[in-house]
Amino acid sequence: SLSGAASEQASAISETSVTLEEVEKTGRMSARSAADIAAAADESLKVSAEGLAAVDDSVSQLRGIKAQVDQMVDSVRQLEERIEEVDKIVSTVNDVTRQSHTLSINASIEAAKAGRTGRGFAVVANKVRDLASQSRLATDDVRSTLANIQVAMGAVAETSESGRQRAERGVESIERTGRVIRRLAEVIQATAEAAPQIAANANEQVVGLTETLPSM
Repeated sequence: SLSGAASEQASAISETSVTLEEVEKTGRMSARSAADIAAAADESLKVSAEGLAAVDDSVSQLRGIKAQVDQMVDSVRQLEERIEEVDKIVSTVNDVTRQSHTLSINASIEAAKAGRTGRGFAVVANKVRDLASQSRLATDDVRSTLANIQVAMGAVAETSESGRQRAERGVESIERTGRVIRRLAEVIQATAEAAPQIAANANEQVVGLTETLPSM
C-alpha cells in the first residue's frame, strides 16, 4: 500500500515537474516578449514625438497661412470701400457734367437769340458742351472700369474667404490629430513603463522555477 502511494506521489511530482517546466518556458517567453514590447514602445515613443513635432509645425504653418489670408481679406474689403468712394466721386462728376451740358445748351439758345452779339458766347457754349460730352464719356469709362474691378475684387474676396475657412478646418483637423497622437503616446508610455516590470516579474518566476525543479 505504501509502495503504491509512493508511486502515485512520484507520478504526481513528475507531472508537476513537467508542468513547472512548461511554466518556466512560458515565463522565459513572457520575459523576452516583455523586453521586445519595451523596445517597441520606446521606438513608438520616438515616432510619436516626431509625429507631434510635425503636427505642431503644420499647425504653425497653417496658422501663418490663415493670418496671411485674413490680411488679404481685410485688404480686399478696404479696397472695395475705396472703390465705392471713387464711384461716389465719379457720380458727382457725372452730375456736374450733365448740368454743364444742360447749361451749355441753354447758353447756345440764348446766344442764338442775341444774334451777332452772341456769336462769341455761342462758340464758348459749344466748347463747354463738347467738354461736357467728353467728360461724360470719360466718367462712363471710369464707372465701367470700376464695375469690372468690383467684380474681380468680389471673386478675390470670395476665394480668400474660402481659403480662410479651409485653413481653419485644416488647423482644427491637425489639432485633433495631435490630440489623438498625444493620447496614443500616453498609452505607449504606460506600456513602456509597465513592460520592464512585467519582464522582471517573469524573470523572477523563471529563477524560482529553476531553483524548484531540481528539488522536485
